[in-house]
Amino acid sequence: MPDERPQGDLQACRVLVIEDEYFIARELQGVLADHGAMVVGPVAELSEAMTRVSRGGFDVVMLDINLAGSASIFYCRRTPAPAHTLWFCHRL
Repeated sequence: MPDERPQGDLQACRVLVIEDEYFIARELQGVLADHGAMVVGPVAELSEAMTRVSRGGFDVVMLDINLAGSASIFYCRRTPAPAHTLWFCHRL
């Protein structure tokens, strides 16, 4: 039986998922992986997330804008990240 999953949309794209809600994080991981992305994380705590951001090793950051009750979107402006990093902030 052929694989009916989408193929290659995000092939070789490394995505750091920063999300504190377990089920949302798992769903994001699954969808991203189904589209060919390599998922880093998920990371649930802001301090660990910002440490990982400063280290690099990914192409895109998916950031929950309300991480554990904090307005985490403001941290993306203050945290050094590789120049090519794309921030994608979500509120699910």
